[in-house]
Amino acid sequence: MELELVDFSLAQELKEVGFKELCFYYYEDEKLKEPYLENGSSTDTDFRVDLEDLRDNYNYLSYRCNAPYLEEAKMWFREVHEIDICINPHYKTNNDIAGFMVDVYIRKVKYNSHKYGDAKDTYNQALSSGLKEACKLIKNQLR
Repeated sequence: MELELVDFSLAQELKEVGFKELCFYYYEDEKLKEPYLENGSSTDTDFRVDLEDLRDNYNYLSYRCNAPYLEEAKMWFREVHEIDICINPHYKTNNDIAGFMVDVYIRKVKYNSHKYGDAKDTYNQALSSGLKEACKLIKNQLR
């Protein structure tokens, strides 16, 4: 599975619901930024740094927002909001995978499950869809 960053619109939604975890990447005016490469550090052989030192919370500026990996955002919902996002294969009648479905569970509410949308082509598309739905749930709780 390939690690994929959240897109800009999801990064904005995560910022709105309080995501402040340290990230390697961020969006600035809709453009993805990677500070490590922008500083030229990746090609400087004399430069030694612990990669964890490059993580930061970029949400402190209004025109920036953190760009976590999809899996990091999923883990944040699980740990901070007790919301589990489960991606399940959707099978055709001949047991071939036709796509992936999303289930969102809110642990604070017993036996509460929300299924969202049609099957997505890839796991990451389904996860992104689930993360957007989790953001909506949090926004509704904040109202």
